[in-house]
Amino acid sequence: MKNKSDRFHVWVGRLTMLLGVVGVLCLFAATGLTVTNAVLRSFFSSPITGASELVELVGLIAVVCFIPLSLESNHHLEIDFVAGYFGRNVYRLSGLFGSLVTLLFLAMIVWQLWDYSMRTLTSGDTTYFLAIATWPYWVASTVILAVGLPVQIIAMRRNWTRESADRSTPDMTEISEADFEDVRI
Repeated sequence: MKNKSDRFHVWVGRLTMLLGVVGVLCLFAATGLTVTNAVLRSFFSSPITGASELVELVGLIAVVCFIPLSLESNHHLEIDFVAGYFGRNVYRLSGLFGSLVTLLFLAMIVWQLWDYSMRTLTSGDTTYFLAIATWPYWVASTVILAVGLPVQIIAMRRNWTRESADRSTPDMTEISEADFEDVRI
């Protein structure tokens, strides 16, 4: 390790991988519960009481666990073909702008989820059938999403420095019509 920044990047990478594993385990749990409930309901007329509530709570955690991992590994939708027509600098700036918008949007979601989590805590919100307090799940999902904030900052920095050093960034101005001859619609 060279410095604290490198150690922090490694730590964040390991944390996002751990969250991904937790997300997969939550998906397996939700799937197993759903299948078990369906089998019990179909063959024994005895469904699991509150199964849908448990699937919703576990599903919430599963979904948010994958967001930091997605941000860290750049597995999100990017529509960048238009920016490539204007050259490398516009391409890089549009990527930075998109990353910044993602960061701000994520920060707003974390802020609003924290507010909602605190309201569920003070109101004593519970699930209908099993009376499970919902606030721990909302707080956990908010904290997991908050992990995405430094992850997105690290990804922005990494993408910016990589694109500065990497000249393979698409430049659509260098593409001719001959490059599209094999494309048939």
